Amino acid sequence: MRLIIHSLLIFSLLDLLLPIQGKTPLDELLHFAEEHHYQVDYGELTIKESFKFEQLDDLRTHIIQSGFTKNQTDSDLELEKYQRQLNQNLNEQVTIIQTGDKREMTVNYQLSGNVVKLFQNKENYNLYKSFIGTIYTNKKQDYACISLSEHDMIVSGYFFEKLQTNLKYEEIDRLEEPDFIVISGYSTKFSQKIPTENGQMNLQISARKGSNGEITFMVGTPILTTEY
Repeated sequence: MRLIIHSLLIFSLLDLLLPIQGKTPLDELLHFAEEHHYQVDYGELTIKESFKFEQLDDLRTHIIQSGFTKNQTDSDLELEKYQRQLNQNLNEQVTIIQTGDKREMTVNYQLSGNVVKLFQNKENYNLYKSFIGTIYTNKKQDYACISLSEHDMIVSGYFFEKLQTNLKYEEIDRLEEPDFIVISGYSTKFSQKIPTENGQMNLQISARKGSNGEITFMVGTPILTTEY
């Protein structure tokens, strides 16, 4: 059963929590989806930041104390993975990547699954925000994407027209293949951005037609980080 964002519940949680803890790209995408009544089936948030190697023990301790479990099957000494499941359909993963010279490491965080449910559960939302707020600084890089379904639509061009109207984006690039389209652009709706040759971009939209004929749309800011 697909999920529909419940307006009053989500906005009341966002209004209560976000002014204190700060918005992520995922928050912005879900605000956009709610504002224009899009159905969200799936979402991801990815955060990356580099840290000094001497911080490793403290980071490991905090990750474990936050309820993450280390993946004991990893044999790569320079790659550590930790998992935490907030509910049956919502998973968090932290990956510590050590560089060869041992001076720096990268800590990657990924939240994936039924992100709408996260915003409907205050306890889980606070766990998620508290963890990323403690680990990461303003030097972090944030990426998010959501998957949308439009069941009454036959031609993907119509949905792109709707997104163009609602996002008011400037198109920068387009990749078009049979049953597959990716558009890159810039919209003032989102705060994250990355530089390009001719300016900045902070939006990617994809549409793929599956074997069952249903079209799946992905919207990401500042880029899509999941397979599309």
